[in-house]
Amino acid sequence: MVFCNALLQQKSIFNLSGTQYMLVLSLKRDIERRKKICEQIDSLGKRFEFFDAYTPSCIPQEVLRNSNKELTDGEKACAYSHLMIYEKLLKSENKYEVIVEDDALLGQSFLNYFNKVSRLHDIYDVVIFGYSKVDVELAKIMKFVRPSIKLKVDNFYVRLPYRQWHCGTVGYSISKSGANKILEINRSLEVPADYWEYFEDRGVSIVHYSDILVTEDFINFKSHLESQRGT
Repeated sequence: MVFCNALLQQKSIFNLSGTQYMLVLSLKRDIERRKKICEQIDSLGKRFEFFDAYTPSCIPQEVLRNSNKELTDGEKACAYSHLMIYEKLLKSENKYEVIVEDDALLGQSFLNYFNKVSRLHDIYDVVIFGYSKVDVELAKIMKFVRPSIKLKVDNFYVRLPYRQWHCGTVGYSISKSGANKILEINRSLEVPADYWEYFEDRGVSIVHYSDILVTEDFINFKSHLESQRGT
């Protein structure tokens, strides 16, 4: 827990360019969430950094004026946070960014993904490897709940669903190409961050990793967005 405690006490953003790591999107005030995800990542032995999520009051007024009025403030803040991650990626030397949210539950097989993500982003803009509101048991049968075409890439498998859906942003990776495309598509906050079908229809190539590697701890941590959505 040494690295975890040090990370919580220091600045949230660290210069880890040139290393293979993941980015954790989290509100700075959510200490319990940060501790939980820290413990998990420590146990996996991966390097990571926090990206401080934006609150509605931090979004530039010009962006808000042009945004979709049907979106809740929380949806706008979430979408804007992901866009700012994409801006960060485009300014970095990294080829892609692996992103998890602070309420993610990381499976032990998640480590295997880091050996495959670079190859996947030679082909696809976005790779989704975790779903919101899906527990471990449901994760086992998601390929039946959401029918898809199974494809082999090198020695592992991915799935192309017949239709993308709002499956959250609890765990995914994105290439620079994908970041640039979504920035252009959603710069005015027209849709939520996980409107994957909308992005795919506008030229973003999206695939799902065959094994679900990340689920959402929606039992212990209530979504910041759900109270505003009323669902």
